[in-house]
Amino acid sequence: KTKHQRRLPGEWIASFTSKTYNQHVSNMAQLIWIVKIHSVCMFLFVKLLDMTTKLTKAERTRRTRRAILDRAHLLFASQGYAATATEEMIQGLGITRGALYHQFKGGKQAVFEAVVEEAYGKIATHITSQVHSIEDNWEQLVQASRAFLEIAQHDDLRRIVFIEAPAVLSAEILVQFDQLGFGLLQEGIQLMVEQEQL
Repeated sequence: KTKHQRRLPGEWIASFTSKTYNQHVSNMAQLIWIVKIHSVCMFLFVKLLDMTTKLTKAERTRRTRRAILDRAHLLFASQGYAATATEEMIQGLGITRGALYHQFKGGKQAVFEAVVEEAYGKIATHITSQVHSIEDNWEQLVQASRAFLEIAQHDDLRRIVFIEAPAVLSAEILVQFDQLGFGLLQEGIQLMVEQEQL
Protein backbone atom coordinates (compact mmCIF):
# COMPACT_ATOMS: atom_id res chain seq x y z
CA LYS A 1 0.00 0.00 0.00
CA THR A 2 1.49 3.39 -1.06
CA LYS A 3 0.97 6.80 0.46
CA HIS A 4 -1.30 7.66 -2.43
CA GLN A 5 -3.62 4.80 -1.69
CA ARG A 6 -6.76 5.69 0.09
CA ARG A 7 -7.43 4.22 3.52
CA LEU A 8 -10.39 2.01 3.97
CA PRO A 9 -13.23 3.55 5.99
CA GLY A 10 -12.43 1.30 8.97
CA GLU A 11 -8.77 2.28 8.97
CA TRP A 12 -9.62 6.00 8.70
CA ILE A 13 -12.11 5.80 11.57
CA ALA A 14 -9.66 3.88 13.76
CA SER A 15 -6.90 6.40 13.04
CA PHE A 16 -9.19 9.37 13.68
CA THR A 17 -10.52 7.81 16.88
CA SER A 18 -6.98 7.12 18.12
CA LYS A 19 -5.82 10.69 17.45
CA THR A 20 -8.94 12.18 19.00
CA TYR A 21 -8.57 10.01 22.09
CA ASN A 22 -4.89 10.90 22.51
CA GLN A 23 -5.66 14.59 22.08
CA HIS A 24 -8.51 14.30 24.58
CA VAL A 25 -6.22 12.64 27.11
CA SER A 26 -3.62 15.34 26.58
CA ASN A 27 -6.21 18.09 27.00
CA MET A 28 -7.55 16.46 30.15
CA ALA A 29 -4.03 16.27 31.62
CA GLN A 30 -3.48 19.96 30.89
CA LEU A 31 -6.87 20.81 32.39
CA ILE A 32 -6.04 18.89 35.57
CA TRP A 33 -2.76 20.81 35.94
CA ILE A 34 -4.56 24.11 35.36
CA VAL A 35 -7.11 23.21 38.03
CA LYS A 36 -4.33 22.27 40.47
CA ILE A 37 -2.41 25.50 39.82
CA HIS A 38 -5.60 27.52 40.19
CA SER A 39 -6.37 25.79 43.50
CA VAL A 40 -2.88 26.55 44.84
CA CYS A 41 -3.15 30.19 43.74
CA MET A 42 -6.56 30.54 45.39
CA PHE A 43 -5.22 28.99 48.60
CA LEU A 44 -2.29 31.43 48.69
CA PHE A 45 -4.57 34.36 47.86
CA VAL A 46 -6.94 33.50 50.72
CA LYS A 47 -4.02 33.19 53.15
CA LEU A 48 -2.58 36.51 51.99
CA LEU A 49 -5.98 38.19 52.27
CA ASP A 50 -6.37 36.80 55.78
CA MET A 51 -2.94 38.14 56.80
CA THR A 52 -3.74 41.54 55.28
CA THR A 53 -7.02 41.67 57.18
CA LYS A 54 -5.26 40.89 60.45
CA LEU A 55 -2.63 43.55 59.82
CA THR A 56 -5.37 46.03 58.99
CA LYS A 57 -7.13 45.28 62.27
CA ALA A 58 -3.88 45.69 64.17
CA GLU A 59 -3.24 49.00 62.45
CA ARG A 60 -6.77 50.18 63.23
CA THR A 61 -6.27 49.24 66.87
CA ARG A 62 -2.98 51.14 67.01
CA ARG A 63 -4.50 54.22 65.41
CA THR A 64 -7.51 54.14 67.73
CA ARG A 65 -5.28 53.95 70.79
CA ARG A 66 -3.04 56.72 69.46
CA ALA A 67 -5.99 59.00 68.76
CA ILE A 68 -7.40 58.52 72.26
CA LEU A 69 -4.04 59.20 73.92
CA ASP A 70 -3.36 62.31 71.85
CA ARG A 71 -6.81 63.71 72.60
CA ALA A 72 -6.58 62.84 76.29
CA HIS A 73 -3.11 64.39 76.58
CA LEU A 74 -4.45 67.72 75.35
CA LEU A 75 -7.44 67.59 77.69
CA PHE A 76 -5.50 66.59 80.80
CA ALA A 77 -2.87 69.23 80.09
CA SER A 78 -5.36 72.02 79.47
CA GLN A 79 -8.15 71.37 81.99
CA GLY A 80 -6.87 68.66 84.32
CA TYR A 81 -7.97 65.15 85.20
CA ALA A 82 -11.01 65.99 87.31
CA ALA A 83 -12.54 68.29 84.71
CA THR A 84 -12.08 65.83 81.84
CA ALA A 85 -15.01 63.54 81.07
CA THR A 86 -14.65 60.22 79.30
CA GLU A 87 -16.96 61.40 76.53
CA GLU A 88 -14.63 64.33 75.83
CA MET A 89 -11.75 61.96 75.13
CA ILE A 90 -13.60 60.39 72.20
CA GLN A 91 -15.51 63.44 71.00
CA GLY A 92 -14.88 64.09 67.32
CA LEU A 93 -12.75 60.97 66.89
CA GLY A 94 -15.45 58.69 65.54
CA ILE A 95 -14.78 56.31 68.43
CA THR A 96 -17.41 54.79 70.68
CA ARG A 97 -17.24 54.62 74.46
CA GLY A 98 -17.03 50.84 74.11
CA ALA A 99 -13.97 51.16 71.87
CA LEU A 100 -12.27 53.28 74.53
CA TYR A 101 -12.93 50.68 77.22
CA HIS A 102 -11.74 47.97 74.84
CA GLN A 103 -8.40 49.77 74.53
CA PHE A 104 -8.22 50.85 78.18
CA LYS A 105 -9.95 48.43 80.52
CA GLY A 106 -9.87 50.88 83.42
CA GLY A 107 -11.52 53.67 81.47
CA LYS A 108 -10.50 57.24 82.26
CA GLN A 109 -8.02 56.22 84.97
CA ALA A 110 -6.25 53.80 82.63
CA VAL A 111 -6.07 56.42 79.89
CA PHE A 112 -4.55 58.90 82.33
CA GLU A 113 -1.94 56.39 83.47
CA ALA A 114 -0.97 55.76 79.85
CA VAL A 115 -0.70 59.50 79.19
CA VAL A 116 1.49 60.01 82.29
CA GLU A 117 3.71 57.08 81.30
CA GLU A 118 4.25 58.60 77.86
CA ALA A 119 5.02 61.97 79.46
CA TYR A 120 7.70 60.41 81.66
CA GLY A 121 9.01 58.63 78.58
CA LYS A 122 9.40 61.95 76.77
CA ILE A 123 11.36 63.33 79.70
CA ALA A 124 13.66 60.31 79.77
CA THR A 125 14.20 60.42 76.00
CA HIS A 126 15.10 64.10 76.12
CA ILE A 127 17.58 63.63 78.96
CA THR A 128 19.20 60.64 77.24
CA SER A 129 19.59 62.53 73.97
CA GLN A 130 21.47 65.30 75.79
CA VAL A 131 23.98 63.15 77.68
CA HIS A 132 24.62 60.06 75.53
CA SER A 133 27.79 61.51 73.97
CA ILE A 134 29.29 62.85 77.22
CA GLU A 135 31.87 60.62 78.96
CA ASP A 136 32.73 62.65 82.06
CA ASN A 137 30.44 61.66 84.95
CA TRP A 138 30.20 65.12 86.44
CA GLU A 139 29.46 66.73 83.11
CA GLN A 140 26.82 64.07 82.45
CA LEU A 141 25.10 64.89 85.72
CA VAL A 142 25.19 68.63 85.07
CA GLN A 143 23.87 68.25 81.52
CA ALA A 144 21.18 65.78 82.60
CA SER A 145 19.97 68.22 85.25
CA ARG A 146 19.85 71.00 82.69
CA ALA A 147 17.96 68.79 80.25
CA PHE A 148 15.44 67.86 82.94
CA LEU A 149 14.83 71.50 83.91
CA GLU A 150 14.54 72.40 80.24
CA ILE A 151 11.89 69.86 79.34
CA ALA A 152 10.06 70.42 82.64
CA GLN A 153 9.26 73.92 81.39
CA HIS A 154 6.89 72.51 78.78
CA ASP A 155 3.41 73.48 79.97
CA ASP A 156 1.72 70.19 79.08
CA LEU A 157 4.37 67.98 80.69
CA ARG A 158 4.61 70.19 83.76
CA ARG A 159 0.89 69.99 84.49
CA ILE A 160 0.51 66.28 83.72
CA VAL A 161 3.63 65.07 85.54
CA PHE A 162 4.01 67.49 88.45
CA ILE A 163 0.44 68.59 89.17
CA GLU A 164 -2.11 66.05 87.95
CA ALA A 165 -0.18 62.79 88.40
CA PRO A 166 0.62 63.24 92.12
CA ALA A 167 -3.01 64.18 92.78
CA VAL A 168 -4.50 61.21 90.94
CA LEU A 169 -2.10 58.26 90.95
CA SER A 170 -0.98 56.10 93.83
CA ALA A 171 2.51 56.35 95.29
CA GLU A 172 3.40 52.89 93.95
CA ILE A 173 2.57 53.87 90.38
CA LEU A 174 4.41 57.18 90.69
CA VAL A 175 7.53 55.40 91.92
CA GLN A 176 7.44 53.14 88.85
CA PHE A 177 7.08 56.14 86.54
CA ASP A 178 9.81 58.03 88.39
CA GLN A 179 12.24 55.33 87.33
CA LEU A 180 11.49 56.23 83.72
CA GLY A 181 11.88 59.97 84.07
CA PHE A 182 14.37 60.39 86.89
CA GLY A 183 16.16 57.06 86.94
CA LEU A 184 19.00 58.45 84.84
CA LEU A 185 19.55 61.32 87.27
CA GLN A 186 19.48 58.98 90.25
CA GLU A 187 21.95 56.62 88.59
CA GLY A 188 24.26 59.52 87.80
CA ILE A 189 24.19 60.81 91.37
CA GLN A 190 24.76 57.33 92.78
CA LEU A 191 27.73 56.80 90.49
CA MET A 192 29.26 60.11 91.55
CA VAL A 193 28.85 59.18 95.23
CA GLU A 194 30.45 55.76 94.72
CA GLN A 195 33.43 57.36 92.97
CA GLU A 196 33.64 60.00 95.70
CA GLN A 197 33.11 62.77 93.17
CA LEU A 198 30.11 64.11 95.02
